[in-house]
Amino acid sequence: MKFSISGTKLEQVILKYLDSKNLIIRQTSPNNIHFLPDEDSEYSVIRFIKNGSICLITNELIDEIRDLFSINEGQSIKVLMKYVENKLGVKIEDYRDFMPFYMFKVPSK
Repeated sequence: MKFSISGTKLEQVILKYLDSKNLIIRQTSPNNIHFLPDEDSEYSVIRFIKNGSICLITNELIDEIRDLFSINEGQSIKVLMKYVENKLGVKIEDYRDFMPFYMFKVPSK
């Protein structure tokens, strides 16, 4: 049996799913905010750079959302950016993909 869900409803479901992941938001400098899967993670899954309002999202998280909700990569990125905007109360001006893994390294405390 197939169900049809409107784009707005699907976005709401995905945002609730992301909330349920309980990502840890950590500001590591005045310019950098990392979203970590747990307190002990050395790498974030999302990094927001205030200077330029740039959002970096790991390909793994983009793929997870894409595959779980059967949407395309662009839709996955769009909803992940909305998640960050909602959580931080910011407007994302730019998104970067294919970033080297070290860009998600969280500086030591």
